[in-house]
Parts: sequence; structure tokens; C-alpha cells
Amino acid sequence: GGGVYSGTTVSILRSTVAGNDAAGYYYGAWGGGVYARGGAGTNSIVASTISGNSAETNGGGFTAGSALTLANATISGNTSSAYAGGGSLFDAPAAISNSTITANESETVGGVMLTNASVATLNSAILFGNIETTPSSYGNDIGNVGTATIAGSSANNLIGSTTMAVPGGTLSVDPLLGPLANNGGPTFTHALTSGSPAIDTGNNVAGLTTDQRGTGFPRVVAAAADIGAFELQAQLTEPPRLVPATSVWGLGLLAGLLGFFGWRQGWFGARPRRST
Repeated sequence: GGGVYSGTTVSILRSTVAGNDAAGYYYGAWGGGVYARGGAGTNSIVASTISGNSAETNGGGFTAGSALTLANATISGNTSSAYAGGGSLFDAPAAISNSTITANESETVGGVMLTNASVATLNSAILFGNIETTPSSYGNDIGNVGTATIAGSSANNLIGSTTMAVPGGTLSVDPLLGPLANNGGPTFTHALTSGSPAIDTGNNVAGLTTDQRGTGFPRVVAAAADIGAFELQAQLTEPPRLVPATSVWGLGLLAGLLGFFGWRQGWFGARPRRST
């Protein structure tokens, strides 16, 4: 683990894990950002961003060897030389909700790699724009090695490229994400830009009260949650300025004043002609 290592499980809340590198022999080169080898408990990454990490072998962003909960999280810009630029799960179930996994890169599976009998339950998650540098049968955004599967039914996800079976109702179009940036809150996020198909097409099965940014950023603003870690907030508009109406009496007074000043200008401004 380049940034965080645990021989059992980890819990990461409202944090940023960025700019780390896992290098060395085999296991030492797993989990550029986070490596949790596994245990009886559940790993959790909530309201956090894992970005710009790298691993020589596996899991540029994270590697988890036991159950994982990923909610209101952003996994972005991580790389791995061999497998799973975003993250990998080994024989472990995962619940990925209202999260954005994008711009990660690896030789095999740019986004999330599921191995052996892993089962990933996805709800309102974006997995898009990840890059597999050596095209294979796994896919850019999420792929499996072994018998791993994606669970869920009409789970309102947006997944760009995968060879795995995905839940019904999954979108596969460009979510029109902004760059990873300070959009408010303690961690960086990818904003949804105007016209994004992820707006109001997600769900909140996880029962979250805010988006990744926390207090002041409700998880559901309109009829439905947005897909991903970022919720587009209501835009404040300036109320129209009222122009007071002018009465007939006021118009008459204004006309009289204009006439009076015009008469004065003509009277005092007129110059008598000089006789010759």
C-alpha cells in the first residue's frame, strides 16, 4: 500500500488519499492509494477522494481483500502498470453507491477489476472514461477475472465499457463530467456539467443525506438523485427588480417641469440681435 496499508480492514471517511506510489515485489506493489489485505470486517471508503496514486502491479487507487463499501466517493486519475487502475477486489463483495470512478488507467481494466467470486452491487454509480491501455476481453471501466459478477436490478448506473452483464436500466453514454476540482466541501469532486445524462437519473438506495461534499449539499435535490458522487444543486436566481409605475398625475407634473425648463432655456438663452 502506497498511502494506506492495513493487514485487516480500513475505514476512510471525508478524506483524500492522493499522490502515493506502491512499488516493490508482488504484494508490495498493490494498492497505490489504499491496500487492505482483508479480515472479518468490512472496508469502507465514504465521502472521500482517492486520486493520482499508482501501483506497479495491482490496484492503482485501492486493493481490497475483504468486503468493501464505497459510497459518495471519487476514484480518479489513478494508474497501475498491470491490473486495475482504479481499484481491485479479491474474492470479496462490494457495495458501490453514488460514486464516481473515472480517468483511471491500467494495462488491464482501467477502472475496477473483480476477481474470482467477487460480487459488486452497484447503485447510482458512474464508471466511465477509464482506460485499458492493452485492449482485452475485460473492458475499460469494470471487468472480471474468474466468476465475478455485477448485481442489481434497475440500479440507475452509468457504465461506459465492460464485457460483463450489467443491471437493467444502465446508461452507457458520456456523463459530461467536469475536471477533478474544488467544487465545495473538504474533498475534490467531478461536477456534472450542463446537459449531463446523469442528472436526476440516479437513486438513493443507500439512504445518503448529502452528496460527497457534505453539509450544505443535499443528496437529492429534484425528483431523483443524480448518478455519481456529485449532486447538482438548485441554482439561485435573482428576483426581478420592480420598477414603480408612474401615475397620470406624475406624468403631467413631469411634462410640466420639462416644458418649464425648456421655456427658461429659450428665454434666458435667446440673444437679442444687434442693430447695424
